Amino acid sequence: MSSVQDTLKSLEVELSQLNDRQEKIVVIQAQLDARARQSTRAILLCPSSSNISDPISDNLDALSLGISQLIRKHGLEDIFKIFMLETMRREALLYDASLDKSPCANVDATAKITCLNEGVMRCGGCKIAPYCSKECQKKHWQMHKKGGMKTIDSGLILTHLYTNPYIHSVQEPNSRLRMDTIMDN
Repeated sequence: MSSVQDTLKSLEVELSQLNDRQEKIVVIQAQLDARARQSTRAILLCPSSSNISDPISDNLDALSLGISQLIRKHGLEDIFKIFMLETMRREALLYDASLDKSPCANVDATAKITCLNEGVMRCGGCKIAPYCSKECQKKHWQMHKKGGMKTIDSGLILTHLYTNPYIHSVQEPNSRLRMDTIMDN
């Protein structure tokens, strides 16, 4: 049996022995933290322009898929999304320096409106969306309230709403740590 299969089997046994959903989430989070550390090592060891598949990354993909299946099997999708959202909010609050480089969240693709200024303040509600000014936040409020806040509340946060470099990196299209791949596989 491979180490991925061993890890998933061990995780399945541990989850099956627990009745409390919060305890199950803690166990899953511990596995995700371990996976994030492995992924960071894999990224540091691989050339950035390499398109060659490497065993470490392939194992992380298999582990990601297995964990998402276990989350569904144990009926933890809703609580896991809430947990991930709170983790992301906490990370964003702890890393205020990231606002220095974040673009303003006032973006409306349908109206082709994009504010090119840097975000220097955050939305008071979600604590994630960066804005360059109160005016931009007011202009964007209806969209953020309907789409952005709804997206945030569901746990599927839009890339332009991220301010923390780590959180932004987990939403990169080629990232192995994307939350939506954890939940949608």
